[in-house]
Amino acid sequence: MTHVPESLSTRRTLSDRALADAFPDRGAAPGVQDVFLNSARRERLAVTLHLMTGQSFDARIKGFDRYAVVVDVNGADHLVFKHAIAFIEAARAAAGFAAPHP
Repeated sequence: MTHVPESLSTRRTLSDRALADAFPDRGAAPGVQDVFLNSARRERLAVTLHLMTGQSFDARIKGFDRYAVVVDVNGADHLVFKHAIAFIEAARAAAGFAAPHP
């Protein structure tokens, strides 16, 4: 009988591995970055991405992971690495980020 390494014998799906990579501490609350990006994605907010190079462009967030953000710019998808983003400006407040009313 052939020995199968434990790493190959465990059957974890791709989504299980992606979740484990994205949230290594299961049960930990998502960070403000994940909350903002997910809210902007769900609400299809128009955002302006400002890059570290000084360039900026208007886009809609389609998805993101630990290292990158996929955005739609004029109907074309672009993969932007998070380390290249200086900040993201939303046209209006994303859910959960609106100022509380007195």
